[in-house]
Amino acid sequence: MADGICKKLIVRHPHVFGNIEAADTEQVLKNWDAIKRETKGEGTTHADLLRNVPRALPALMRAAKVQGRAKRAGLDLLPDVSEAMEALDGEIFELKETVEIGIQDLIEEAFGDLLFAAVNVSRFLKIDAEQALTAATDKFIRRFDGMEKLAAERGIVMENAPPSKLDELWEYIKCEDCKNN
Repeated sequence: MADGICKKLIVRHPHVFGNIEAADTEQVLKNWDAIKRETKGEGTTHADLLRNVPRALPALMRAAKVQGRAKRAGLDLLPDVSEAMEALDGEIFELKETVEIGIQDLIEEAFGDLLFAAVNVSRFLKIDAEQALTAATDKFIRRFDGMEKLAAERGIVMENAPPSKLDELWEYIKCEDCKNN
């Protein structure tokens, strides 16, 4: 098994173990993709490379890998983060329009497009979308816990409290959390 891994490393890294030169990391990745397609029989098109990103991956991670492979294939329609942010704004607008129409399948599709655009922004910012969402979820849980404790201290039953009271508690906890972190 170790022998097979070593052989695979040697074959897929000719810039290290062979006589092929690569000017930068992008060229190394393009070479690696081509060699991998050839050795694994993963098809001959770039679309095959995209299709071969495992569907079992978490969705944000899969989207990032698909976008990265598309970029290496030469398809990067957005030249910089500002255009990626504009595309994200456009997807938000489309989602709002779709919600007004009220057709659930279209809403889900528009929401998926929004998430895909957000992953594209994360790629430009060199942020792992999966890790960023995990951190945001953890922060939400931490703040919710603080809000729940504050409500109990003040004798507020959250389930019965008006939204304005819950907003007040949430904003207080959010400010406290920002001071402490």
